[in-house]
Amino acid sequence: MNAAPDKDNGHHHSSPGSVGSGVGRTPHRQLSSIDDRDRLSELSMGEAHVAGISHQDGCVSSVHGLTSVMNSTSGAKERGFLMTNKTQNHHARAAIKDRLMSYAALQSQRETWVYNQPDIHIDLDGCDVDLAKHLIDLHFNIQHYTYLISYRPAIIDSLASGGGPWCNKLLLNAIYYSSSLFSDRPCFREDPKGPKNIGSQFYNRFYQLLGPEIVRPSIPSAVGLLLMSASLVSHGRASAGWNLSGIAYRMVIDLGCHLTLGPGHQGFQSTSPVRSSEGALNQDLEQEMRKRLYWGAFATDATQSLYLGRPCMLAPIEARVPFEFLDTFEELEKWEPYMDHDPQTVHLNPPTYAPQPAHAVSTFSAVARLLQISTRIGKLYGIGAIKCSSTDIQCDLVEIEKELQEWSSSLPGHLHFDVETCQRQAPPPHKINPHTTFHALNILLHRAFLEDGHLYHHSDSNITTRSEEACLHSALLIENFLRALRDTFTLRGGPFLLCYATYSAVSIVLRAERHNRGRYLESISFFWTCLSEMQRGCNFGMTKPLAILKEMVREYNISIRQNGISMDARNSDSDIILTQEGLDQSFFELTPPPLMTLDDSSTMPLTAGDYVSDLHDFQAAHSGDDWLGDGSASNFATYLDEQEQQLWRDTLYGLFTSTLPFG
Repeated sequence: MNAAPDKDNGHHHSSPGSVGSGVGRTPHRQLSSIDDRDRLSELSMGEAHVAGISHQDGCVSSVHGLTSVMNSTSGAKERGFLMTNKTQNHHARAAIKDRLMSYAALQSQRETWVYNQPDIHIDLDGCDVDLAKHLIDLHFNIQHYTYLISYRPAIIDSLASGGGPWCNKLLLNAIYYSSSLFSDRPCFREDPKGPKNIGSQFYNRFYQLLGPEIVRPSIPSAVGLLLMSASLVSHGRASAGWNLSGIAYRMVIDLGCHLTLGPGHQGFQSTSPVRSSEGALNQDLEQEMRKRLYWGAFATDATQSLYLGRPCMLAPIEARVPFEFLDTFEELEKWEPYMDHDPQTVHLNPPTYAPQPAHAVSTFSAVARLLQISTRIGKLYGIGAIKCSSTDIQCDLVEIEKELQEWSSSLPGHLHFDVETCQRQAPPPHKINPHTTFHALNILLHRAFLEDGHLYHHSDSNITTRSEEACLHSALLIENFLRALRDTFTLRGGPFLLCYATYSAVSIVLRAERHNRGRYLESISFFWTCLSEMQRGCNFGMTKPLAILKEMVREYNISIRQNGISMDARNSDSDIILTQEGLDQSFFELTPPPLMTLDDSSTMPLTAGDYVSDLHDFQAAHSGDDWLGDGSASNFATYLDEQEQQLWRDTLYGLFTSTLPFG
């Protein structure tokens, strides 16, 4: 990702097209993946023919490959893919960029007054105007920056138009639900049933709308599915979120968003006399939203793969989608912390924060490139790695280390934040996310080669030592980033990639503490405080990983007893004792009962009954509905819970795995 000047708006930002640079694998390698340089290119005429795509107005309308009975190989279709020359291609892109940037600027001005105009009817699906505006504003201030999947100008335009093509009620309720997890308004925080029930009205309404929307795939429905999926996972409904994301990925492919026709194709020629300016803009909007939808889905897939410790679903799909967002309006748009002006909301008088440029596009470019690297790291945790030779495994380690280093060295200047020496205020949370994710991936890569790692037998003393140093270095830097973020903002609204980074860091520091008693107790206590704060906010799903970490501490204390060392014994190098009393007590109060009985040598299996099943939640909310059509919803929910217990028990690849033996 190279810093390059943007001639259109006079700033420097990373070139999205450089995502995946350095990824080149020999075809015989066991862990070879799709070449991301191919993924970032547009369809050639031959590829479009093999893919079996049909197009309309320059966008893919359907995809039926050569094996399909619905494939058409007529010459008429192929002639639609004739390419123009490079000069025409460049002019076409420039024209599209101009139209999109102008459109974004106009919609930004329009948004300030659109909600309160008496002559404009906005269908907010029954939500109070003030509450809807609060939830929409909150979404675009926080969660939107994680994936850039919800294209703000088009959504606002569709709302202002009384129901346009780029926003439907399914997407609206996904936004409402996700934002309710971040809101401080009393109406979301005073439910006697606890935080698990936050946003339940939007959750239930979303599922009510889901059935009809599945049979008519659309871009806003796919965006809504992805947004709801990410929110459910962070809120502790992992099964529901995982299954919704699967529907979303299928919808993305059904819509053909994984394949892109470039501006050089005939349908994009802006000089065509039959195209009106309005028609050209609508086509530009659709193409821009398709790219954002694909890359947002890719990021969701890679993120959930890390968080849940499961294989990527969308990433392995052959795709041709350039990482080139032509609307870069949000790159220099002002960002400042969201302030709710609701009089009933308790304000904590946060410190003054000077607004900064959002740098939304370049930040997401950085995260997307990291997530492409993460898919390669994930393969080291797959069963395919078991068959690989030590030579191949070590080669993968070196190559991935190089890719991570290239990512770090090519980060554009405006995204740099030297947390160890910088005295300025912390950047917006979404701009810290790339740094903590980088170090979490560094830990994940090297963790497998430590003494208790599953690839330890492929390492030697040099690799193990280097990996130990790399893991601890990244863990302590994550601590520094968290301190800067927590001192400036809070951690309540942190994305679950930040939770993953925190979990990864504390797991490593706990391991280091085992060898250096008392040295890292302050860091461990701070990490527990951070995780507790995240769990009290929008990441209620941290309850389960927190219980696992709690058990790691208990197991550590058990091992001390087994070694004949008294719990009250003091380390010769420190007056600090690593006991539960030395940690943030709120952690132990918030988490469920221990997974192991400390006074009993027998182990107890992790039971899904301790954590409410998502499908049981859904069944209760829709009692009388036959969800599966055969009355088997209860059995199916039990099946999913059982499957979730069988995740590979690694403490870093997936937050929901346990160090305990199978029950």
